[in-house]
Amino acid sequence: MTQAATRTRRGFSLVELMVTIAVLAVTLALAIPSFANLTAQNRLAAASNGVQAALMAARQTAISLGRPVSLCAGDPATGCNGDWPAGQWLVYEDSDGDGRLDDTETLLRQGTVPGPDGAVVIEGNGPFDEAIVYLPEGRAVKPGGGFAAGTLRV
Repeated sequence: MTQAATRTRRGFSLVELMVTIAVLAVTLALAIPSFANLTAQNRLAAASNGVQAALMAARQTAISLGRPVSLCAGDPATGCNGDWPAGQWLVYEDSDGDGRLDDTETLLRQGTVPGPDGAVVIEGNGPFDEAIVYLPEGRAVKPGGGFAAGTLRV
């Protein structure tokens, strides 16, 4: 026997590599859309949980402190602006219950909707155009004292 005939084969043939790459490409083509859907669902869940946590934190803080606490759309630089689609909100101790973040009032929490380029948007209806004030007994009212029942849609 010759030395070349007794040598064992090592490595892969070109055909084997091409078949492996083709199977990998088909698998990735099926998996990537599912992964994008999962990512979108996770962003939506994170945004929804963030808004719910802000609502509950405002209510719990009002009860704990025994003072009014407000939640509104806005950022610390401009205060409350009612622009929920911008994706920012504030929770602050609202000592006078007027629904505006004044210089003398303490910012307790601020949040931003997660996700790039407005992938998740929050929209509020009428009562959420202004701040929601939680009273020390845990009841939500509008800044004027009227009943606050509204919807935040994520």
